[in-house]
Order: sequence, then C-alpha cells, then structure tokens
Amino acid sequence: MCKKDDGRYIWRPDTGTNIINADIDLRLKVTGLKMIQRKTPLIGKKAEKLALIDIFNDKPILEVLETFKQLVNQIREDFHAGTIELESLFGRASMRKSIPKPNNVQRIAPGIAKKHFHYTFGSSTEGVSKIVYLTALQDFHKAAAWHNINLVSDNYPPIEQDDSFYTVYVKNGPTWIPSTGMIAFQEVEQIAEYEIDIEKVLEKGIIASMDSILKAFNYDKTIVEDREIRFKVEDYLEPI
Repeated sequence: MCKKDDGRYIWRPDTGTNIINADIDLRLKVTGLKMIQRKTPLIGKKAEKLALIDIFNDKPILEVLETFKQLVNQIREDFHAGTIELESLFGRASMRKSIPKPNNVQRIAPGIAKKHFHYTFGSSTEGVSKIVYLTALQDFHKAAAWHNINLVSDNYPPIEQDDSFYTVYVKNGPTWIPSTGMIAFQEVEQIAEYEIDIEKVLEKGIIASMDSILKAFNYDKTIVEDREIRFKVEDYLEPI
C-alpha cells in the first residue's frame, strides 16, 4: 500500500481466508490521509472513515457525498442545540521546535520578524534543554504563541518545544484572536469565555479533510461546501 492511498486488506495471517466476511472496520486500511493526522478533529476522522466505508461498499459517489452533507448538517445542528461533545471539535498538535524570541528572530527567521513579529512574544524556552528554532510559523504555532501570551497562569504553564496541546477555531472572546481563528489550550476551561466558530471547524476540520478522497473521483471540496450565491457588479448591468 503506497502512502496517500486508501484500500482494503485482501488477506492477513490472523484473518484466514474469510477476509471478505470480516467487518469492514477490520478490512479498512488508511495510509497518508489527513484523517490519521493528530490535528484533524474526531468529527473529521469519523466523516472520512464513514465516506470510505460507503465507497468500499460500492455506493455511488454522489450518494456518498449526500450522506456526508447530512453528517455535516447534523454536526452543525447538534452544536447549536448544545448536544455535541466539545472534545470532538478539537484537534491536537505538537511543538517540535521553539518560536524565536523578539531579540533573536531577525537573525534566525527574518520572515517571522517581518510578518509575525508579535507572535515572538509568546516564545518560551525555559524548560527546553536543546532548543531548535522555527524559521516559519504554521497556524498551530501561532495558536501556541497566542496561548502563551493570553492564557498562561499558575495552573497552565507556557506551551514549549515538545509539548502537545489542543486546538480549535473561535471567533469571539475577551482577548485578540489570531487571524486564522485557531487558538491553542491545554484544558477546555481555559477557553470558557470564547465562542467556537462552528462553521470554521466544519470547513477546516471536515470539509477540507475530505479533499484527498474527493480528488480520486475528480471532485474537490467545493462540491460539499454550502456556498451563498454571490453577484458581481456586471450581474446587475443590463446588456448593451
């Protein structure tokens, strides 16, 4: 099985010759898709797995997509009804390297110094024995820096190199929020005053993660996105 493939086991020593009769969860193998990445929330992993199961059961792709859309709508409804498990909306990330500090960022990472200097104030290396600095910041790096600037307390120390943490998308709260909408935290009580952006969670955590599967069928994520009809100025002009 090549990386970035998905497929079914034909045979494994512990399944004998009756593999076709085994439950599909035992036959399903996924390698390289975003669903296996820690940063994908549980709802995204579930959606991808259900889609793959439908595909392997020979359901037409348009039927698979319709089921996927229904799942997305159900998640949205459950969120607004207050019946969804919040943990299922969270991703996980790890800091493999340290964010440069304000006094060394220009030398180490000019790109960060130019575009994202304010995140260097969230750099923390006190507990790091062998510091390796980042030269570019991804969204979860910015989220970790934001945490260190806004959420650190006696109970919650800074996020440092080799630490793991939760991420989620929010849109309102008592502090500034990264432009990406992604914030980091260690325990959910830290973000009690922030409003989760469910539409961003659905977009980034489920719809975007389906792109790898859809491309195999000559589709992309736009087919499952709910888009408003947008008009340009020319749409209002009468033909000459």
